[in-house]
Amino acid sequence: MIKMTDKQRLMFAKKLASLPELGSYAPIGASTDDFANKIADELLDPTKSEFYLPFLGRVGVNLGAIY
Repeated sequence: MIKMTDKQRLMFAKKLASLPELGSYAPIGASTDDFANKIADELLDPTKSEFYLPFLGRVGVNLGAIY
């Protein structure tokens, strides 16, 4: 499970939502903020959060420190 404070989770979710390579995963018609909130929720789910691991390092998360 990824360990982050709520503030960190929301901050990194916003950064992830802005990555072009994740754009195709955004719900149709959703704003970037809506998509960021979806990602933030998914980061709480151990089965869904693993998907974001390769992208978290790209947005500044120290992957060695989040477990």
